Amino acid sequence: MERQASVEMVPIYMQDVYEPTAVAIAKQARQPFKFKTYPRDIVDGDEAPVSPSKSQRVQTVTKAAATEYLSRVLHLEQPMEAPAMYDHSFVTSSELALIVNERFASNISGNQAERWVSATGLFGDRSQPRNESTQRQRGRRLFIMKKSYRDQLPRTSLDDLKSYLRSHQLTTIGFARKSETGTKTRERIRSLTSMVEELESMGCTDIYASLADASEPLITAQSTLPEELATNIPGLKGDGKAFIRRLAASTTRTRVVILDWAGLSTDVGHMRKFLMAAESLDEMIVKEKNVFHVLTIEQLQQNDVLKKFHCRRGFPQRSGVV
Repeated sequence: MERQASVEMVPIYMQDVYEPTAVAIAKQARQPFKFKTYPRDIVDGDEAPVSPSKSQRVQTVTKAAATEYLSRVLHLEQPMEAPAMYDHSFVTSSELALIVNERFASNISGNQAERWVSATGLFGDRSQPRNESTQRQRGRRLFIMKKSYRDQLPRTSLDDLKSYLRSHQLTTIGFARKSETGTKTRERIRSLTSMVEELESMGCTDIYASLADASEPLITAQSTLPEELATNIPGLKGDGKAFIRRLAASTTRTRVVILDWAGLSTDVGHMRKFLMAAESLDEMIVKEKNVFHVLTIEQLQQNDVLKKFHCRRGFPQRSGVV
């Protein structure tokens, strides 16, 4: 009882916000999309916050995440590469906040965005208003990436990814694949456990795993996990066969998360067959080092995207186990 009393708890809800409960902070951090915390309102400065769409749940965003994103989409000088992707516009503080809020489903104010941007020194000083006949607003003339291109940028942090998941809600499941050769049972358990924990941190509510080589056909090669693995990996929903069956039979639109381009298969032909069989698949997220690629089913069917799965030239460390 003394040990239980010393555990730090956090208020959470699971489905209904009007049914609060509490779990250990560490447990909530491991499964943030299963144990949802109540968001704190953000009111900063004397300027009204710039809100995202009503369908989006308000989230916090860190200064580091916001300014890193702004540095990717705003430039003082015209970018040499793909200049057609940018407009040269006068950007006010409120518009800075809107760009951040659209990306992170946050609700920061123009004043907050201005303080963060000014502190970076990357975008110059604010200048005179663009239209003297309207309310005076100061801003900067910048090259801003068009929204259609901003929406296609990969997510570059876990916070960035979580913001996307919260504002684009789908059933999210993960898949972990471990090669069957060259490792002992204990090492496989450690490796797959690490993968499952990482997928949980990326918002997956159900996670499946298999022992199979990346070159094997996805639909036929994902055999049942040995009992010593299936019973010793916390959070595991099922094996590869169960994963395929779920995507083929489910009527719920589903997002699949994998831990690198070789996480499913390195054979383009096998990937095409998988996409045809996975009728409920709506979107896939591929983690590549510290970048998260969000791909729609339409993008997954494009040849230039499929070729990225044909990638295994080495053995990337997906699980933290060498």
